[in-house]
Amino acid sequence: FRSQAWTIPPILQLIQRQGDVDQNEMYRVFNMGIGMVLICSPDNANHLTQALPEAKIVGEVVKQKGKVRVQ
Repeated sequence: FRSQAWTIPPILQLIQRQGDVDQNEMYRVFNMGIGMVLICSPDNANHLTQALPEAKIVGEVVKQKGKVRVQ
């Protein structure tokens, strides 16, 4: 997923900075403010973002081996 696709809430930035919390731990524990993820086919993405104005495209699912990649 693309970490620049949404704004990380200031409170989570504060927790990470003041608590010296690793970024991977912040994503694992707090999901960095994403809230909910809806996965759909690329053909439906435009329809969903029109129907859900606060929705953002945060990445794509790509078949590969290895770990999750954050850009």
